[in-house]
Amino acid sequence: MSDRRMHRSGDGVRVSIALVCALGAASIVACTHSTSRTSEAAPAPDSPDAIIAHYYRAIGGHDRLESITSRHMWGVYSEGKFSATTDMAWKRPMWRRVNVHAPGYDYSEGFDSLTWEYGFQTRKMIIDTGVAADAGRRGAEFDESFVDATSKGHQVSLVGAERFADRPAHRLRVSLADGWEKEYVFDDSTGLIVALRKAMPVHATGAPVTSVTVYDDWRAEGGVLQPHRFIERELQTGRLMSTLQWDSIRTNVDLGERELGRPGN
Repeated sequence: MSDRRMHRSGDGVRVSIALVCALGAASIVACTHSTSRTSEAAPAPDSPDAIIAHYYRAIGGHDRLESITSRHMWGVYSEGKFSATTDMAWKRPMWRRVNVHAPGYDYSEGFDSLTWEYGFQTRKMIIDTGVAADAGRRGAEFDESFVDATSKGHQVSLVGAERFADRPAHRLRVSLADGWEKEYVFDDSTGLIVALRKAMPVHATGAPVTSVTVYDDWRAEGGVLQPHRFIERELQTGRLMSTLQWDSIRTNVDLGERELGRPGN
C-alpha cells in the first residue's frame, strides 16, 4: 500500500495508491528477526515484537514475505466520481511505477530514486519536489513500514489496545526515518492488519487530513496473504475518500525498464 492517492491538479489527475497494497498500497515495527528464531525469550503478548510476529505467522511467515522481490498488480481505483483501471509494477527495495487509464486519460507516476509523473496526453514529465516527492518515496517502500523497521531507520511503538469494527485489536505507531508517522491496527484474533491511520495533505496540497484505510479481501499470492481491497475514509467525518480493488496480483515476476521506466525515454 502506497501513501499517495490519485488526485487532481492543474495538469490533470495524478495517481497515488494508498497500498496496499497501499492503496501497495501500500499500501504501519522494529522486528528484524524471522519468526523461526526461538532462542530468545518470548516477548510480552502485547509488545510490538509479539504483535508483528503474530502478523508474520498469519500471512505465511517472515521468510516467505522476504522471498517476494517483485509484484505486478491490476485493479480499479475510485475517488468520488472518478474511476479508472490501474496497474502497478513494484520491485525491491523501492522501485515503482503506477499506470492509470480512464476514457480520454492516460497517466503514469513512479519512483526510481526520484518521484516523477507523466501525462500521455500532454507528454509532460514532472519531477516532483516537496510534499509530493516525499509521498512518492514513502509509497515506493516495498513492504509495510513495520517490516524490518530497524534496518530502514524506522521506530515502532505500542499505542495500546482498542476495539476496531467491534473486534479486539492493538495499535502500533511507526515513526519513519524522515519523521513522518503512521499507525497500524492489528486484529488480535487473526493477527492481520485491519486498518492504517495517517495524516497527509490531500492531493499534496493544503493542511494534512487524517484518514483511516481499512485493509480487506486477504488472499494468498506467492504463498503470502495480501490484502486486495483498501477503503479510505476521512477520520473526522467518515467521508469516503477513495477505494482500491486489486483484481490480480502476480509475485516474483520479471520487471525491467519497460514496466518500471519513465515513459517517453
